[in-house]
Amino acid sequence: MGLTIKIETLNDSDQAPVQEGVEDGSNAQDVAPTEEEICDDVVLLWKEEPGTEDATIQHLYDRIRERNSTWKLSASRFRNILNQHHLYDTDLETVSLYKEDIHFPKAVDSNAKVKVEFIDDEHGRGLFAEKDFTKGQIILKENKPIVFVPPLDKLFFISNGKACARCGKALYDLTQQKIMVHYLDCEVCKAIWCSDKCKKAHAPLHELLYHSWRSNRIDILHAGNWKRFVNYCEKYCFTAAFSIGLIYGSMLLDSTGEVKEQWDVLASVSQRVRIKLRDASGIGSTFNLMNGTIAHTEDGSDNGAKKDDDENADDEIVWEKCYELFCGAFPKASEEIDLEQFLTMIGTFNINQYNGQIYHWHSFMNHDCEPNAYIEQAEEHEELKLHARKPIKKGEQVCVTYVNPLHGVRLRRRELRVNWGFLCQCDRCRNELSTFERVPNSDKESVTTNLAKVDSDDTSDDTPGRSTDNRKSSMREAQPDLKEILKNGKEFELDIPETVDTQGNVRKTSVRFDSNVFVAVDER
Repeated sequence: MGLTIKIETLNDSDQAPVQEGVEDGSNAQDVAPTEEEICDDVVLLWKEEPGTEDATIQHLYDRIRERNSTWKLSASRFRNILNQHHLYDTDLETVSLYKEDIHFPKAVDSNAKVKVEFIDDEHGRGLFAEKDFTKGQIILKENKPIVFVPPLDKLFFISNGKACARCGKALYDLTQQKIMVHYLDCEVCKAIWCSDKCKKAHAPLHELLYHSWRSNRIDILHAGNWKRFVNYCEKYCFTAAFSIGLIYGSMLLDSTGEVKEQWDVLASVSQRVRIKLRDASGIGSTFNLMNGTIAHTEDGSDNGAKKDDDENADDEIVWEKCYELFCGAFPKASEEIDLEQFLTMIGTFNINQYNGQIYHWHSFMNHDCEPNAYIEQAEEHEELKLHARKPIKKGEQVCVTYVNPLHGVRLRRRELRVNWGFLCQCDRCRNELSTFERVPNSDKESVTTNLAKVDSDDTSDDTPGRSTDNRKSSMREAQPDLKEILKNGKEFELDIPETVDTQGNVRKTSVRFDSNVFVAVDER
């Protein structure tokens, strides 16, 4: 016989072995997971297997039980928890949002190409075209962010002279001769800059933050306490707090007042408000950990082991300690900034940042899942260009996407709700939501009215509802037809897209596959 195709399921999660004589692999050591553990694993599953985002709740429950065979978890409790945390339903009438808590200063600005206008209290400000733009045309260019923030994970290399003290660029191609000729190193510490441009832009701030004693500036900054503050931010990967320290230090140095003026016009919200909407606390969280949305430990999980509806005690400890160190670094800060204002600065940074930087014009742009503009950010995340994705007429609002547009509608809306506090109501989201229902009406009614009657022995054989109109990536469309290939008996390779990293090297982009795979079986 020839080759035939079978469908198998991959499962790389750690599972306890099924014991003989024990149904479903359960045993006397089964444990009841916490709500946080359940939410964490559901969100992590969605990240690992995007197709499960649109699965029925029964299928989702089955997958979670497969991944965690030692969990003692009933279907009714699972459904209740997902509904309570809005992981299963995004009904506008019931879902929690914080868009009403965001403050939009009624500031306006303009140049020859664009202008900022206040829309309303719900949408805040928007960026509008002052002229017509053709597809691909550059709408505007921002040469630098308000304050450049080096990557937190590169501070070790920066402190040892292995990366630029300003931009974090690796210095492997910078010769000692060039450093000496152009005076690119610090006279006191190991800090080195990659270029005259970086040194000129950053040296005054570096002098204040690390060597304030040399210029008798200890009245506004204590260098030793600044290092303690930075070490604490590094320990908990608290990028936002580190960024606030750099921004506040830049305000103290800026005699023109430009930095403070640009900061004051940003939309603002407290981090205390934002954290209540996080969908999970582990590495699968949609809450953007790597951009400093929340303090979390080095192993990838945050400090929130237990939390109630009002606050997370462990987060509170981290916030208070971080604020204490911030005030220790800046002796006069406590006179004008209390803990709540500090948390508002953290939240403000998070909702306005783009790849860890805040740009003046970019901060005014609203989101659309089918945007008319796209962003090009230069190497080392400094210069930012805004291009027209399609023709834009004068007076039309210029929008970008805050999330990956290739994600499904439910994932996009969850990312937007968790990180920016709103549910997108753009045309694309409404169209995609109208094409399918995650759960059939009969099943949805049973979920809401008969949850108490459903136990862990549920065995309903639901079939995931899927949209036939969801967009496909070009890679998925280019996938070879396996049956045709098997007939020809030829080998093939999947086409993995290539990208260029920050050093100009070509690398392969990671590709995520579904858990269901086709296997060619020789039945001879």
